[in-house]
Amino acid sequence: MRRAAAVLAAAVFVSAPPAIAGAADTLPSGRTEYRALADYSAEIAALAAAHPDRVRRVVIGASVAGRPVEGLEIAADVARTDDGRPVHLELGLTHGNEWPSGEVVMELAHELAAGTGSRLQRLRARTRTFLFPVLNPDGLQLSQTVFDAQRKNAAGVDLNRNFGTFWGGPGAGDDLQSSTYRGPEPYSEPESAALRAFSSAHHVVVVNSNHTFGSAVLHQPGFGVDAPGLPAGTRLPGTGRFAALGARMARAAGYDSAPAFTLGDITGAVEDFNYFNQFALAFTTEIGEDAHHGPYADAVVDQYAAGSDGTGVRAAMLLAGEAAAGRSSHALLRGSAPPGETLRLTRTVASPTFTRSLTERFATSLTVGPTGRFRWHVNPSTRPLAVLAGRTEKWTLTCGDQRRRFAVGLGRVRNLALTC
Repeated sequence: MRRAAAVLAAAVFVSAPPAIAGAADTLPSGRTEYRALADYSAEIAALAAAHPDRVRRVVIGASVAGRPVEGLEIAADVARTDDGRPVHLELGLTHGNEWPSGEVVMELAHELAAGTGSRLQRLRARTRTFLFPVLNPDGLQLSQTVFDAQRKNAAGVDLNRNFGTFWGGPGAGDDLQSSTYRGPEPYSEPESAALRAFSSAHHVVVVNSNHTFGSAVLHQPGFGVDAPGLPAGTRLPGTGRFAALGARMARAAGYDSAPAFTLGDITGAVEDFNYFNQFALAFTTEIGEDAHHGPYADAVVDQYAAGSDGTGVRAAMLLAGEAAAGRSSHALLRGSAPPGETLRLTRTVASPTFTRSLTERFATSLTVGPTGRFRWHVNPSTRPLAVLAGRTEKWTLTCGDQRRRFAVGLGRVRNLALTC
């Protein structure tokens, strides 16, 4: 069945997504109609070509049908390997029929790439923003050309139920016919496996997974039931930070703010990986009020910047990026090491599902600059479930033949003098 679905998704279609008359030309790109999959690819390539100093195309894997899962990295001096900036991650179109979720991420890419205002300049200087507007390219293609309500990938799996952390619990179907089918096992799908590998190689500090619809910014926890190592009703570490930032993002967008489980339990979601393994501030933004892809003027233009004061989903995403840069949102390693040396930070941990434990491996690197001084903004070493259990977890840092293990907490600084 997977092979047949992949062949269907790979077929060439001649129809295009519908144009919406009357949409105001107010978006950074100037668009007035929904993008087709080819439009996303073309714009990603064009932005990287037009702004090579601050934009580069990033391909993290391929879909079931072999289409690239691609996006952009945007930062000042984007090619640097010695600056250790924190990562802000924006995702769209995890579900193929939620077209506005990809549109707003692509519009933010245009604004961050070309914008000259001081707020955008500060964000480029202080963070690395990764934007993947189409996590589910086969689903988008199928939704726009074959079956309007297609939300799953070409193999019939809901990617937002296929991530490993707490996979297999409530809110995720175990039958292929279910609209929320979780897949046969964690990370069974190449799209979710690709994002897992990307996150494991970066210090993701804030992640915002965009969806439709509901006019809400949702924060952890995503489920309110007993889970392995997490009894129902447990107050998660960082809840206050989640709620505060989520409320600010919601006000900026004109939306409501709430814990995600208040809209129904979901397990195996994208952002569960980033929160429970990286202590990231993790959000789901549900764009618009009453349709998965309504008229463009209402569902995209008005939602992206809903007013002359610059409010809207745009403002919420910028707040997420600025929070990633905030010192209280991550940890900091700083110190000295021989210029040109590569510092490697690794960690191997056990991550729970509802059926078994998974091994997650994290490995990142930083090149020491010519001054021999470095600053590396990293995820804290101890994960939320370890905090709840009273345990301390450690990073392993290697430089040449030198190896150190240490703990560093949220908002804390670790000073290191390395000879390598």
